[in-house]
Amino acid sequence: MTGMSLPHDLGNGLVLRQATIDDHDALVEFNSIVHSDDDEPSAFTGASTSDLLGKHRPHPGSSPGEFTLVEDSATGAIVSSLCLIPQTWRYGEINYPATLVELVGTRPEYRNRGLVRRQFEVVHGWCEERGIVVQGIAGIPWYYRQFGYEYALPLSAGRIARRSQSPKLEGEEPVRLREAVAADAPFIARLDATNHRRWLVTAVRDERVWQYEIAGRDPVSDSASHIFVIEQGDGTPIGYVAYTLLPDDPPWIVSFELVETASWLNVVPTVLRHLLAVVDARSDDRPEHYASLELGADHPSYIAMPNVLTPTATQYAMYIRVPDLVGFLLRIAPVLEQRLAGSVAHGFGGELPINLYRTGLKLTFDGGILSSVTQERMEYTVAASFPDLTFLQLLFGFRSMAELNLWYPDCRIRTNEARVLLDVLFPKQPSFVWPVW
Repeated sequence: MTGMSLPHDLGNGLVLRQATIDDHDALVEFNSIVHSDDDEPSAFTGASTSDLLGKHRPHPGSSPGEFTLVEDSATGAIVSSLCLIPQTWRYGEINYPATLVELVGTRPEYRNRGLVRRQFEVVHGWCEERGIVVQGIAGIPWYYRQFGYEYALPLSAGRIARRSQSPKLEGEEPVRLREAVAADAPFIARLDATNHRRWLVTAVRDERVWQYEIAGRDPVSDSASHIFVIEQGDGTPIGYVAYTLLPDDPPWIVSFELVETASWLNVVPTVLRHLLAVVDARSDDRPEHYASLELGADHPSYIAMPNVLTPTATQYAMYIRVPDLVGFLLRIAPVLEQRLAGSVAHGFGGELPINLYRTGLKLTFDGGILSSVTQERMEYTVAASFPDLTFLQLLFGFRSMAELNLWYPDCRIRTNEARVLLDVLFPKQPSFVWPVW
């Protein structure tokens, strides 16, 4: 509900309002309890909440005003809350404003009252007002579909490095790792910007974000990473690796990049040995014999170590919401036009009608240029049809046209031209989004 003004009386003594810095302690306590996996408050989630609120240092994306909360006026207690983390993502070479939705939670005794739905109405309205064109959330199964979200980006895909298969060191390490400092942020940001072109969709992490990752977070936060610069023997930086280390999990790499002239074959074994040494140094007695690389479905490190790194057994996906498909398609038009130019449909002129059942899209091309996109109701007999929000899976390269056509009986392609155009315009491509948390 775009026009909802805050604070808003929800009835039964419940008030929906925007948070302020004065809510810091109460929000930290609320989230550490609601998002705990056991009966004890989670210090990690509490620290992450404090970081997002900017208690000690401004967060590069969030602030108290990005939080909504529902307060029980009888007790003054927070009973439900969520927050936005605005950031920049990239589709091909096109940057666009996006946001992560995080820390969505409600106390058990207040659930099933529509409190989360009302908060989503508010933050979706904020996104519309600010021109934030894509919202994403790494959430629980199915739940966020009811708010207009669809699984459309890979999450938790990667490889496992087992101790028994880890390469043994012979002689000296070919490279060394040192802890990153704030002055390393420009190098890391440049390397990220260059190497992340291998993916269709990524999160843009500029110098300011990397400075925060290196020196701004509470180390207790469950969003904190250990970041190391990879150097040659003479001190020349050739890459970096970032990994997360929580008490109940093995270490997992969340980002790993090298300069173009460096050898992944030489560097990856050193990084794996470093992670397994971290496992050995932990103070508890749990038999952790592996580390994880959660770097998407495709990454150069996997290619360098095919007999060492094994695929993760399970994968998940990130929910995506694109409220204005017309606007988003026009924004990424240069990417679509480039795909046409290098294909069998070079110079295509004509219309591509897409039925989304409740509505539809008509893409009009003139000599390979996307001249217009309009939204209109379509008949079932048009060239292509996609049920519910499945078109988002195609748009973001998560599933191919053939996969969707096989899995959904009501995903229909009726003409040869439509099949060719959809395969050309929206090919299945790897993406890797490590969002700004």
